[in-house]
Amino acid sequence: MSSSGETLMIDNYDSFTFNLYQSLCNLGANVRVVRNSELTARDLPGLNIQNLIISPGPGHPKTDGGISQAAIKYFAGRVPVLGVCMGLECLVDALGGEISYAGEIMHGKTSKIRHDERGCFKGLPQGFQSTRYHSLSAHIKSLPDELAVSEDALVAAEAGADFVGLIFADSRRRVGIDTAVEVSTVVQTFRDEKPIPPPQPVEPQLPWFSHHAQSLLPLRKPLLVGVFQDQPLEEILAVVSAVHLDMVQLHGSEPAHFSSFIPVPTIRVIHAQVDDTADSISKMARPGMHQFVLLEAVKPGEKVSGGSGVTVNLDLAKEVIEKGEAGGNSPLPIILAGGLTPDTVGKVVKSVQPWAVDVSGGVETDGKKDPAKIRKFIDVVRAVQ
Repeated sequence: MSSSGETLMIDNYDSFTFNLYQSLCNLGANVRVVRNSELTARDLPGLNIQNLIISPGPGHPKTDGGISQAAIKYFAGRVPVLGVCMGLECLVDALGGEISYAGEIMHGKTSKIRHDERGCFKGLPQGFQSTRYHSLSAHIKSLPDELAVSEDALVAAEAGADFVGLIFADSRRRVGIDTAVEVSTVVQTFRDEKPIPPPQPVEPQLPWFSHHAQSLLPLRKPLLVGVFQDQPLEEILAVVSAVHLDMVQLHGSEPAHFSSFIPVPTIRVIHAQVDDTADSISKMARPGMHQFVLLEAVKPGEKVSGGSGVTVNLDLAKEVIEKGEAGGNSPLPIILAGGLTPDTVGKVVKSVQPWAVDVSGGVETDGKKDPAKIRKFIDVVRAVQ
């Protein structure tokens, strides 16, 4: 049995365990060390602990972690759990991720750490140097949802994305508020490290949409966009406040006046039907309410777009852009979405010349975001701009 307030450290037969033990005791922690072969799953309910730490160790977590994974599964959500070196690999393995060769032996090498300023990282500076000592790592495509909270957003940010979307609409890609807050923290921390862009010349008397497109140029990127579909205005406002969204995308049939009450710029999605013309779409892109327009095709038989993979009629999209917006001779700066992939987006951007492109399913593999596809997509767009 353990005493209340105790930190249990499971020792995976590694001498560094007692370096951790000494450091924790010096900080005033009450630590009990138990080897990974000294407990069984039946012992876990009788442990009245405050924290769980899984130590480093030799070998692979599947074969050498002992009771570690069972302890993680039992105590996850009950007490804070920290994994160090192989202990972290045990966390990934216990939650369904895959541990494999890291591609490079990292024994004694240092790396700068970027973090979300939460948990054990709270109060620590960004970019601090950390010594690494491992040859295994979590396979990024296998990261369980519990651990892949901000990975996709960080990959997109580091690749040079201007926007990162969080879906709050009813969708398989929907994120909860807690997850969204973590992603927001990571994105804001990332862009706070970037230098402030130099002042941009302001063109006088630009029409409505062109003016708002230009207004984003001096902002540090990526901007965080929340995607909603036919949700109450009160819900949208609550999420904007809680997550610190930079923009809102209205993807349903929301009333036009919603944009007047949302305190950040809004993107109105135009669901292009097969019989739409440049004139009919231009009428939907009226200035004065929403600040940005996204054009996406509707799947036959449906009223709204989103996630269908259907590509907009590119000739129609090009005509809409060239027709321009009311109040000036500028092309209409639209965001183009639907059916775009790393292999097709370059040709589309060259032909249509949209202001921006939006992608989700096109950078996924087996229903999960694929870092390689994200990077390739952004690289291709940047190369043809």
